[in-house]
Amino acid sequence: MRGIVFTFLVSICLSAMSQFVEDFSDGDFTNDPGWSGDIAEFLVLDGKLRSNGPEESSMLHLSTSSAAIENASWSFLIELGFAPSSTNQVRVYLVSDEENLEGDLNGYFIEIGQSGDDQIKFYRQDGASKVLLFTGATTFSGQVTVRLNVSRDLDGQWFIQSDPEGGNTLISEGEPFIDDVHTSSRFFGIVCSHSRTRNDLFYFDDFVVTGTEISDRVSPQIQSVSVLSSSQIEVVFTERLDSVTAVQPDNYIIDNQIAILGVSMSRSNAVVLQTTELTNGESYLLQVTNVEDENDNAIEPASALSFEYLVISQPAFREVVINEIFSNQMDDQSISHDFIEL
Repeated sequence: MRGIVFTFLVSICLSAMSQFVEDFSDGDFTNDPGWSGDIAEFLVLDGKLRSNGPEESSMLHLSTSSAAIENASWSFLIELGFAPSSTNQVRVYLVSDEENLEGDLNGYFIEIGQSGDDQIKFYRQDGASKVLLFTGATTFSGQVTVRLNVSRDLDGQWFIQSDPEGGNTLISEGEPFIDDVHTSSRFFGIVCSHSRTRNDLFYFDDFVVTGTEISDRVSPQIQSVSVLSSSQIEVVFTERLDSVTAVQPDNYIIDNQIAILGVSMSRSNAVVLQTTELTNGESYLLQVTNVEDENDNAIEPASALSFEYLVISQPAFREVVINEIFSNQMDDQSISHDFIEL
């Protein structure tokens, strides 16, 4: 009985940690996990995912949901039936905040296929720009069969290993390195860039992705305070808020004897305070306590931000009086300047 319970618990732990495992043995890549992108341009052949792009230069991609980035590992097999180049290359996106891997995104990817020597390169992508972070020791001179394992620890340190023969004897591609610019992920996937004659020569197998999301340990902060009316104030925070603590009137204090009559959510990261009447031209200090974000991080004690209630109105009759007009004749008789004194 104990052995059964132990096996069950281990299974639960692996399930909780593992984002997904895909070996294409079922002949289907559209379910468990489900992939999106250029579905019609891929197929499963002999238990491997294979490109099936058009007979012209093209870019294809597939992506699937993955939040793995903390204590994470990405393992996969790549086979290229050609010598890669800058026009026939493969990228494996380990981390991406966008489902479409062909456009602007934030994340990290492995690339094989460049001008000159073909190596395992690791990039960070920031929107449309790409930053090379690592170049592996292995150089490919022809067709490629390589098994890769990339891992990232709690400190944002990356490790890259490979077996250039496609087996399971993994060796380090170089020294580990640190990059923690991007700390969240939504998708994992592949991108194939091919010429007319290489459209069906990209193969993939044995995807294993494990890890968790990075836990949010950052407290929310007051981002801005805007006066909506003489009795309404919107407070915007830097994070999505817990909907219970955010609407407690006792968590907000405004000086100069302004009372908080009610609080409501206006956005996921903002609230509107209903107050007693503000005085035009007066400056105030808002203090916030005990408000939490969605991950139970409370705002720092003594968090405060000042604001001013100022309404500029059209002057009434006789509030602006023009009582003098001066004419100043310059030496140049053709130019004159008139002055109005208020």
